[in-house]
Amino acid sequence: MIAWVIGPKSRFNTGVAKYSFELIDGLKAGCEKEIRNLYYEDGGHPNSLGRYVWQFVFLPIITLIKYNRCDYVIYQEAFAFLTLFRLFSKKKTVVIIHHVPEVRDNSLKGLYLKVIFFGLKFNTKVCYLTPSEFTKGCLSKYYGIDKDKIFEISNIIKEVVPNVYELDCALSRDEEDFIEGILNYKNQGYKVVSNVGSFEARKNVLILPKVIKGAENDAGNIVLVKVGVAIDENIENEFRKECHSFGIHSMIYGAASNEMISKVYQLTDVYLAPSTYEGFGRTIIEAQANSSVVIASDIAAHREITHGSAILIKDIHDIEKWVVELVRILTSERHEIDELIVSGVANSKLFSPECVIKKLAKIL
Repeated sequence: MIAWVIGPKSRFNTGVAKYSFELIDGLKAGCEKEIRNLYYEDGGHPNSLGRYVWQFVFLPIITLIKYNRCDYVIYQEAFAFLTLFRLFSKKKTVVIIHHVPEVRDNSLKGLYLKVIFFGLKFNTKVCYLTPSEFTKGCLSKYYGIDKDKIFEISNIIKEVVPNVYELDCALSRDEEDFIEGILNYKNQGYKVVSNVGSFEARKNVLILPKVIKGAENDAGNIVLVKVGVAIDENIENEFRKECHSFGIHSMIYGAASNEMISKVYQLTDVYLAPSTYEGFGRTIIEAQANSSVVIASDIAAHREITHGSAILIKDIHDIEKWVVELVRILTSERHEIDELIVSGVANSKLFSPECVIKKLAKIL
């Protein structure tokens, strides 16, 4: 049996949890081993006291006693301290590292992760999965992990194109209303520019209202659609203020279902991904799979996964560079847009379940 730590239930739709669920689904299709998901039923409160009691007290106990004779997978780096409770297990222990702590991140969470990462190299029986070669290199270079113990297993990206009836059944009432709002903008001739992902510093989303404001004069009416949970509520509040102060049309939604996110991608004219740091960049490939044109920051992970199929901005913080590229795409001829879409869809197929699971099956 494989015991697979997934974390709090209300975070199941985040990128780090999606990574594990896609791998689990793929393995179940061709693996004889039973896979048991270990998660906390948080009632919609992922940062509650109960969650941390589960994470730091209950989970270590059952890891040490109940699952000592099972293969064990830890879904993300914040739970990597659990490797301490696998020291005496003879079974395989795998930690999924989505991204290593940024050198300049001195937040409480950043310091906590750095302490955990410093101790990883002392448990030589653990192996690691990373979603990109970039993250694999950082883990080895900055934290001394032997590269032979690190395996690059990319995200699985599925193209989800439900029919209208299935979509209506899948969405909540709030999600239906949100999608209807986007459709109303499109019916009025607005271009849809979107971003999906959490509100946190490395996502660099505070530049987006400025980019939209700068592009409107030459590109016409634009609505900015932002979907994602607020890891940092201060950034979300600042984002809302920026949208209001610049007088742009915007729509903002928090935690959303996969079906709604897929529909947002499908209604998007241009997807913007201005992150300063990513371990992979899942939403870029999701957007491409759903036929969105992508403009992204020129960072190592984005270069690795896009293979020339997206427009990359070298000077990430230069608003004008983003504006120029956004205007160029929104005013391009249809055949030019179609070429970018075809290139993106082809790139997304590199991350199909078949390609990824074939590599993973050799490890687990």
